[in-house]
Amino acid sequence: MIEILNSLRNYIWSALAFVAGLATKHIFDLYRNKISKLQYSINKSFLGASGQDNYFGNVQILYNNNPVQNLFLCTITLVNTSNRDFNNLEIAVWSEVDSLILVSHANKSNSINPLSLTQSYIQECQNITQQNVKLVWSRRPYLIPVLNRDDSVTFSCLVTNPNKIEPNIYLNCDHPGLKIEPTFVKPQLFWGENQGIAALYGLFVTAIASLFIANCVESKTIVTLIVFLMAAFLLIPGVITLKIVKQIRKIIR
Repeated sequence: MIEILNSLRNYIWSALAFVAGLATKHIFDLYRNKISKLQYSINKSFLGASGQDNYFGNVQILYNNNPVQNLFLCTITLVNTSNRDFNNLEIAVWSEVDSLILVSHANKSNSINPLSLTQSYIQECQNITQQNVKLVWSRRPYLIPVLNRDDSVTFSCLVTNPNKIEPNIYLNCDHPGLKIEPTFVKPQLFWGENQGIAALYGLFVTAIASLFIANCVESKTIVTLIVFLMAAFLLIPGVITLKIVKQIRKIIR
C-alpha cells in the first residue's frame, strides 16, 4: 500500500510540474502575442470588361466618360474579434500601384452613416500631380471613430486594372497595438513547421515522457524540473517528432 502511494505521489508531482510548465508557456504566449490581431475577408466579383468585335460591335466601360479595361467589385469585411475597443482607427484600402480604385464606400454594421475619408487624403486628392497620382488612386484611407468588440466594417470598391488582370486588394492599419491580416494568411511556423500541429505533437510526446521519467528518476526535484522544462518548451520535441513522422511517411510511400 505504501509503495502504491509513493508511486502515485511521483505521478502527482509529475502532473503538477507538467501543468505548471504548460501554464508558463501559455502566459509567455499571451505576453508575446499581446498585440491584438484582427482578420478580414475579401470577396472579388468580375463585373465586366471593354472589348471590340468586328461582327457584334464594341463594348465599353466608362468612368467619367473615360474608357477602362475592366471592372471588379471588391468587398472587404473586417470584424473586431478581439477583447478590446478601439478609437480613431485609420484603416486604408490598398490596391496594387497598377490598379485604380475608382469608387469606394465604407460603413459599420451597426450604423447607416458612411465612414469618412481622412482629411490628409482629401488634401492629397486636391493636390494631385503626375508624381503621386497612381499612389493616390491606389488607396482609400478611412477614419473609424469607434470600433467596439464584435463590430464589423465593410469596405466596397470598384477597381480596374489596365493590364487586364485581376487586381489585388488588402487593408492596412498603423494603429499602435493592432495588427490586421487577411483570413488566408499562412499559419505561424517554428523551425519550418506549423506551430499548432507541432504543439499537439509536443503535448503528446511530453505527456508520455513525463510518465517514463516519473518511474525512472527517484528525485522529485529533478523530475519536477525536467517535466516543467519539457512542458514549457514542448514545441521543440513536437517539431522534432513532426519531422520524423514526415520522413517515415516519405519512406513508406
